[in-house]
Amino acid sequence: MSVPLERRTLALVLGLALFGGVLCIAGLLGDPDAFRRAYFTAVMLAFQIPLGCLALLIAWHVMGGRWGLVIADALEVGVRTLPLVALLFLPLLLEVDVVYPWARDAYLAEHETVARKVAWLNPAFFTVRSLAYLIVWLGLGLALTAGRSPAVERVRRPRIGISAAILYALTVTFAAFDWLMSLEPLFNSTVYGMVLMSAQAVGALALATLATLLVARAEHRLGVLREDGLLGLGSLLLALVMLWAYHAFMQLLVIWSGDLPHHAEWYLVRIEGVWLPVAWLIGIGHLAVPFFVLLSHRARASVGIVMGIAALIVLMRLLDMLWLTLPAFRDALPPAWLVLGALLAVLGLWTAAFLWMLRRRVDWIGRAALEAADG
Repeated sequence: MSVPLERRTLALVLGLALFGGVLCIAGLLGDPDAFRRAYFTAVMLAFQIPLGCLALLIAWHVMGGRWGLVIADALEVGVRTLPLVALLFLPLLLEVDVVYPWARDAYLAEHETVARKVAWLNPAFFTVRSLAYLIVWLGLGLALTAGRSPAVERVRRPRIGISAAILYALTVTFAAFDWLMSLEPLFNSTVYGMVLMSAQAVGALALATLATLLVARAEHRLGVLREDGLLGLGSLLLALVMLWAYHAFMQLLVIWSGDLPHHAEWYLVRIEGVWLPVAWLIGIGHLAVPFFVLLSHRARASVGIVMGIAALIVLMRLLDMLWLTLPAFRDALPPAWLVLGALLAVLGLWTAAFLWMLRRRVDWIGRAALEAADG
């Protein structure tokens, strides 16, 4: 990649992060509780891509495949941002009751059903579980990205990958229940963890594909990806989009057939007011457009189209996470400018870290593309 362009990009990202930080400081001084809710939303967003990269890296170690050789180094860069996100998460453990209603005595007094879950839903145990999730993810990331050489020079470790897959599935599922689903304690869904895992995977694949193609284009190596390599990435994107849609639809179907008011409310608040057009936008941009475009063999063989769809999916993942989290604060929704500030600050820092580490692996990513194409 062009160094001057890289420096301009990093400067722009860090400038946006700084501007977001100023907005966050203003929000913290004016309304600390609103700031914490906005900050929580941004941190939950920041977790999605690194965890998705971890999932795909585990899948490659277990199953192998040329697709993994092409994007493995980009995936490793994403995984290596996990310590930063974990560090940003830690302040949220200081005042759990600001975000989670089950941590407030007044709420428990009014909701007997939630009060019966106090052995699980209590701040102390919540903190212990959260730290355990972080330790497991950081440990898995360290185990799978410890090599100081390109991914194509390392052998897969399927045994470690199988153990990692089990730990990942368990921890992400319970983290989804604890961190996101418990924002509305009356709501429960056994499919929720699978929805989140498939969403993380498709978002990570989209970003890794976009990063790999950008590097290959800058290094004039796009030619090696114009056939099987590029088609494979497009097909995998299509498959994961369909998997996410299947899980999301299954959750809706189960809740619809159950016909329980406290479950239906979860969806009702997400199709009211501004959230209704957001829901339509997610359905169109996250499912309809990628599905119908990537069905075409010609589209999957086009670098520009695959990059465009990958960028669209990344954007839709951000929008979908906002749709999942912010309506939970409907009684105390943080102002839009504060949410924007938190997003700019947190995601700006994450993006800067990702780009900085990506720069150090440009040659590795180029070699991976070449060797995977030759394989």
